[in-house]
Amino acid sequence: MKIGKILMLLIAITVTASCSDDDNSGNSNKNKGIRRTVVMYVSAENSLGYNGFNKNDSTEIMAGSQFLNERDQLIMYIDDANNPRIYRFYKGCKGPSLVKRFNENLCSSDPHVLRDILEGVKVEYPSESYGLVLWSHADGWLPSWNTDYKNSRSFGIDVGTGGSMRNDMDSKHRYGAAMDIDSIAWAIDNSNGFYPDYIFFDACFMQCIEVAYALRNVTDYIVACPISTPAIGANYTTMIRNGLFSNNPGTIAESYFSYMNNLPTSNIYNDFGLVISCIKTSELDALAAETQKYISKLPIYSVSDDDGSEHYNINMEDVTHYGVYKSAFFYRPHYYDLNAAMKRLLSASDYTAWKRQLDKCIVYKNATQKFYVDYDDYTGEETFLDVDLDTYCGISAFIPQDIYTQNANRCIFGNLNEVFRSTEWYANAGWNEAMR
Repeated sequence: MKIGKILMLLIAITVTASCSDDDNSGNSNKNKGIRRTVVMYVSAENSLGYNGFNKNDSTEIMAGSQFLNERDQLIMYIDDANNPRIYRFYKGCKGPSLVKRFNENLCSSDPHVLRDILEGVKVEYPSESYGLVLWSHADGWLPSWNTDYKNSRSFGIDVGTGGSMRNDMDSKHRYGAAMDIDSIAWAIDNSNGFYPDYIFFDACFMQCIEVAYALRNVTDYIVACPISTPAIGANYTTMIRNGLFSNNPGTIAESYFSYMNNLPTSNIYNDFGLVISCIKTSELDALAAETQKYISKLPIYSVSDDDGSEHYNINMEDVTHYGVYKSAFFYRPHYYDLNAAMKRLLSASDYTAWKRQLDKCIVYKNATQKFYVDYDDYTGEETFLDVDLDTYCGISAFIPQDIYTQNANRCIFGNLNEVFRSTEWYANAGWNEAMR
């Protein structure tokens, strides 16, 4: 169910013993002189919430609140097995301050819900700047496989009333609702002036060029991982202390990486590995234009004279990729590293010119030598891939391949070569000419 404007709903209510009320907390001047408000949008009515990862992060945030200064605050919207709530964290708080408990179960994958939450924050918590954390499951730029959500893509899973959080299924035994990346852009753009300095995706596969390009006009920076990330996600105590409230969004990525990389060998991440980057969105239009110069003239696409079948003349063997194309993973694409792929596709001189613009986009990148990518269907043994530290950029990209057409009937997303055509990146980066 869609909600109306949230402005009238952000009224402090009587709270449980585990929460404090702003009016009784000694911090009632919540709107005075605030430098930054970080909104954390936690879509956890899914297996992440079922396994309690949202609760772990709430504990980390509470521990991190000691590092907040008086001009910073964090607002958390959370939707899990219970009806959604909004909490406020600030310097000196003795517990999460419950701002609002909703009386109905909202679909947090509905962009109208996201819009109204952001609009409410903009009015109730005016700040000099904002940050936005989007926390949930995700699949990069891919479309939803639930036909009731034809226009939805990757971010968030909401199983809804009667659904199973354990296996991410709704009441009709279909994958839960997800939010279209273009709809995220719409929600931010229509939120009455809420404009985040950055968007941090604490979710899998979201640092892809297709997502970044779609969001380029609604934020200045995007911090995310191109890989499947460990369910436990970022450590928010560390992120609050050094990251979310920094004037340099690259610090968010740096803080995430540093914390995980400096843990003992056997740790809560199970040696999962990490690839992460921070993108400056103001450079993405120039990157699309530069890409168009070279991609549009490549002989990558052909049609057979015999049967009219389509073929893509691209060899991506041994190019760094962040996903595995197999049935166990719903035939997601390979998520090739953007820089590694372009180095393979372009001539040496064209690549050198193109990379100069790519470098302008990347504020920060880092990677462990190995990262998790797959497991054996029979033995359960995990597979890790090496990162080519000389060529990786920490941003993934879709590269058309014959296998995506050949397996279209098996893939829950359909023919990925055709689905790719719906992205802005396809239209503006020269792929529309290369894939005629």
